Amino acid sequence: MSVSSDAGFGETEPELLEQMIRTSAARPDDEVKIVGRGTMALLLGLCRRGFARASCFVGAGPSASERPIDRLWLLDVTSDEQIVSALARFGRGLAGDGRVLIQDRRPALGGRVPALRMLLARHGFSLERLAPAGVVGGLLFCARRRSVTLAHPVQHAA
Repeated sequence: MSVSSDAGFGETEPELLEQMIRTSAARPDDEVKIVGRGTMALLLGLCRRGFARASCFVGAGPSASERPIDRLWLLDVTSDEQIVSALARFGRGLAGDGRVLIQDRRPALGGRVPALRMLLARHGFSLERLAPAGVVGGLLFCARRRSVTLAHPVQHAA
């Protein structure tokens, strides 16, 4: 997953941006962070649509002083290792109910959906939505950080 190139995402692909917004359920007031190829074209598209708190990650992941991330978009993923690495590096900045949108460029991802669900679950996420990535190919999937629930209610001493 390259962090600098904008190849593959041009001005002629507004339908991909719209699909990414819909799939991740992003709203204009969300803190949206983009990682990977095509960040500038997508960032400009988000800004044109009123997403004033959209930005790109370059280099290191989020710092403790940054606002929590509502939507994290990981672009041009081609392996499970990239997903795990990106979640470890950038996922720590997600808000409690934050979502991650992953653009997976691998062909025929459909057969790997059960394994993908397990991979995400091991890292604290549950798969919410799948959608085709349109003209650039691959698949978009959206996962939400899972809430931790206790199996048994906590009993307080009287």
